[in-house]
Amino acid sequence: MASEKKDNVTNLDLDSQPIYLVAVNSPVPDYFSYLGPPDREVEVGQMVKVPLSGREVLGYVMGLDDRGPASKRKYRLLPIREIVVAEPLFGPELVKLVDFISNYYLYPPGLCVKEILPGGLSPKLKVSYRLTPKGLEKIQKNFPGALGPAGSDGPQGALGGSPPETVTQAVFEAAPSDWVPPVPLEELTGDNHGRPLGDKAGGHGPAMAGAPARGHKTAPLPQGVEDGLLRLMAAGYPDDLPSIKLGMAGPQLRKYTKAGLIEAVYEIEGRGKGFAYEYFLSPLERPEVMPRLGPREKELYDLVKDAPPTPLSHYRQIFDFDPMVQAKNLKRKGLVAIESRERFRDDPSRAIVLPIQEVESLTPDQLVAVGAINKALEGSDPSGFLLFGVTGSGKTEVYLRAAEKALTMGKGVLWLAPEIALTMGLEGRLRERFPSEALSILHSALTPGQRHDHWLALRRGRTRLALGARSAVFAPIADLGLIIVDEEHDWAYKQDDGLRYHGRDLAAWRAQASAAVLVLGSATPSLESYHRAKTGKLNLLKLQSRPGLAVMPEVKIIDLRREGRYKGPIASQVSTGLKETFDRKEQALMFINRKGLANLPMCLSCGEVLKCPHCSLSLTLHVNSDKFDRRVRDYVPPPAPKSAGPKSGPNPGPTPGLAEGLGQNPGPAEGLGQNQGPSQPESPGLNPDQGLNGNGAQNGPESPDQIQGESGIEGHGDEVSKLNPDNLLICHGCGYRARPPKACPRCKSSLVRYRGVGTESLIVEMERSFGKKGLRLDTDSAKVKGGFKAILEGFAKGEADFLVGTQMAAKGHDFSNLTMVGVVEADIGLNLADFRAAERTFQLLSQVSGRAGRRERPGTVYIQTRSPDHYSMTSVQNHDYESFYENEIAIRQELGYPPFSRIALLRFSGHEDKKVEELAQWAADRGRRLVSAKMPEQIEVFGPAPCPISKLRDKFRHQILIRADKAEDRHRLLRKLIPEVRKKLSNAMGLVVDVDPYSLL
Repeated sequence: MASEKKDNVTNLDLDSQPIYLVAVNSPVPDYFSYLGPPDREVEVGQMVKVPLSGREVLGYVMGLDDRGPASKRKYRLLPIREIVVAEPLFGPELVKLVDFISNYYLYPPGLCVKEILPGGLSPKLKVSYRLTPKGLEKIQKNFPGALGPAGSDGPQGALGGSPPETVTQAVFEAAPSDWVPPVPLEELTGDNHGRPLGDKAGGHGPAMAGAPARGHKTAPLPQGVEDGLLRLMAAGYPDDLPSIKLGMAGPQLRKYTKAGLIEAVYEIEGRGKGFAYEYFLSPLERPEVMPRLGPREKELYDLVKDAPPTPLSHYRQIFDFDPMVQAKNLKRKGLVAIESRERFRDDPSRAIVLPIQEVESLTPDQLVAVGAINKALEGSDPSGFLLFGVTGSGKTEVYLRAAEKALTMGKGVLWLAPEIALTMGLEGRLRERFPSEALSILHSALTPGQRHDHWLALRRGRTRLALGARSAVFAPIADLGLIIVDEEHDWAYKQDDGLRYHGRDLAAWRAQASAAVLVLGSATPSLESYHRAKTGKLNLLKLQSRPGLAVMPEVKIIDLRREGRYKGPIASQVSTGLKETFDRKEQALMFINRKGLANLPMCLSCGEVLKCPHCSLSLTLHVNSDKFDRRVRDYVPPPAPKSAGPKSGPNPGPTPGLAEGLGQNPGPAEGLGQNQGPSQPESPGLNPDQGLNGNGAQNGPESPDQIQGESGIEGHGDEVSKLNPDNLLICHGCGYRARPPKACPRCKSSLVRYRGVGTESLIVEMERSFGKKGLRLDTDSAKVKGGFKAILEGFAKGEADFLVGTQMAAKGHDFSNLTMVGVVEADIGLNLADFRAAERTFQLLSQVSGRAGRRERPGTVYIQTRSPDHYSMTSVQNHDYESFYENEIAIRQELGYPPFSRIALLRFSGHEDKKVEELAQWAADRGRRLVSAKMPEQIEVFGPAPCPISKLRDKFRHQILIRADKAEDRHRLLRKLIPEVRKKLSNAMGLVVDVDPYSLL
């Protein structure tokens, strides 16, 4: 355990004080020890302010440090300065979870706590600075009479005419003859209010006041030093001198703080959201003699006198005036009582309510599943279950009955869904089934106030059922008895920035730690979970059929290689199926996992592809929905790549998973794959739609005439570019936005065309071809508040004939009149440089197929592919998960990928490609030396190699892969290697350590 820095002062008189472990909100790898405040007790889960390395930081109390009294410590222990949030935000169970997360994912414990707590609970620490008496004395010595009397607050004295890059030396170091006559403060600061003078990049503005002082022997400070220090000096040093936030570079702040010329002031900025309060009016016993009431007072009293305690907001809706004044008068006259109560902030209207099929009785498979889970809940040795049920087989009903049983027993329930979108639908089901007082919702789409109230309702035990996306795995549920992980296979459970945890894996750990029953459910289980079930580590429960008269849909594979010349995004057989579906007054879902109008902007003359200048990704054409978006600019192509010489460093040998395609699945996958971008935090759309790179012409170059005839979104030449001159080119990696160029930026040809298809172009094509109304569901259409709910509920009510959607539309939704599903470009993602490419493809196609025919009317699914013989396609066609599993698990075992190994990815990034590559090479070589010297042979280090997305947000990316038979061996290597690598990092370079990565892109 780490402690505060060394000090000669003894702690003999402090041995009676308790010592606490604190997880500080800084990137340090361990807890710190602090003395408790002498006048009050400290509880686990409280937020505190503590000193750390000469500054103050926020932290979280994790428990008592019982390793002996303070006098026996090598270092002097400092006391906790302040308890910032008195109410504990979490308890001992989450302390254990933080310990596990920090050790397993190699992430600082204080930052783990910060990511665990939802927004709305944590205040911020504001750091500002003020002059010390020593600083004031130094100014007065160098500038006699420059400052006004103490307490004056005008712009007086030592401002000089010096610009901010020299004023610090002018004040603290220069001789009196160096300064220039003062100018008014506002001429120096303008309207910046503490922001840097000049442009936003940190340069000097064109109209600086005064001229630089002459005769300085010291070099000027770096550009971008703020004017806050000027204003601070101008104020003199009164007793109540306000502190000012400075934007100076760290070395300058440390220099003048260490010299005692300025001092830091730490203030808590916003102590969390806190609970909201509401006034309630209730009648008092009527007096014998009624006081005189005004007209409005009488109106209000007539409503209150016979009513139960009622919120004041209720009466505000009745009157055309705010009755607060009248309520206070009635209270003063002894007629009503006004009580302040906590108001639980929530918005139940966000829940999606879709028509559901009433459950008259459970199927035999459901009865077996419910019985097994209930038995585990009642027993003292809870088990883990994998509920493997085909789409539409009634898994949700099994979950509901298990949750009902756990709540009846007084146990807490945690229910996870992979996407916020799915939680909104589940919320509607749960509110119908359980009292609203029992339910808390936790995900990032809630307001900070709502997240605050829902979290503390669980912490206080007011609610016992938590529903949410992956971050809800941290919910502070008392006496946890049941954990449900719905769609456990979904990759949205993996966080891909910050703390890179997997929600399903942490749910399994919590279940084991709290002796709770774990239920993982999916129609397409992950290879890891199904392998655990096959080897007896999970109990396998199967739901093999749909209830009632519903049957699994017929799946037809459309071989695009036999379609002949490209005539549009929809094959002829699929068009026929759509027409027949519409004639029967039934609905259809068209699935394409790519947004936008077209995804491959290309010059037909020179073959130039319009790529993002900040990423190694092609741009996608989109409809411009915001004509006033200030981010839009003229397109500027990325610089031409420099010719690269031979790679330096030893050849590490075969590198499966990196240099040879990151474990790309073998087989006749001839589709045009796309890279997908980094996943984002939870959002209404959750994972971003795939489709960052455009389709490549894998079958060789085509002639300009051939391309021109196929380049439009509907196969109509350059019709895309004529749809709207205000369309935008957007990068799905960094959000770059540009106007489509009128000519090729390389050869100046006007033959720039837009190939490929996305959700925006597909809905245009279908509405024109069939004359039917469609709705579009992707992250763009759902990002408007309430957009997702409106789209799904509107489609369920029959307001549209078809729905065009990405993976947001592929899972969890139940539409009674949806009988046809069409999949456009099913090969997207199949040829990704990732060993999970085939698994993801199978899961996604199986899930979207399951949306069809979920009632009495049978469903039909059409899958358009250029890889009809790939085992993922044939397994989807036959609804045969077992055959897919056998094919895929054999490949995983042969290549040594999970579940037969444990892997970690080290990703390096920086603005200079060569330096990033050199650091990655050093790390790989060092890792191999550690393995050969001290580690078992079953650990392998592969790479380095450029990431499949080699540049993202102006940073070049290289990675190495570590593979081991056991997790403990992998971690032994990582704990030795990572500290050495971090010492090699410069400020401009980054390192990401991804333990159990779900994507290698």
